[in-house]
Amino acid sequence: MWFAGIDWADRSHDIVVIDQAGRKVASLHIEHTPAGMNKLVRFLRDIAPLDQIACILEIKHGLLITALLEAGLKQGGIPLRRRWLQRCMNSFMSLSSLQTQSQNVPKLA
Repeated sequence: MWFAGIDWADRSHDIVVIDQAGRKVASLHIEHTPAGMNKLVRFLRDIAPLDQIACILEIKHGLLITALLEAGLKQGGIPLRRRWLQRCMNSFMSLSSLQTQSQNVPKLA
């Protein structure tokens, strides 16, 4: 199983694909055009069959979703809510900060 995170924007999109272990497999930048959508589909198919890739993105409709569905992606992607994502990022940043701080504390034993 692979996971494709798609950062949606009005004019272009950035895509990062990771494997089950969380390792970055590939990345891509495309324009929000039919040619860009074709490039995205070819990119994903070069990595794995589309039924083995879960796409995670911020939207549920539009040219991007249509292109993914027409290409054979089973559900068109897993939409994320921006507020939920922001809360997760804030929590992650807080944990990262605590881990960094704890690494800088001298050990007594």
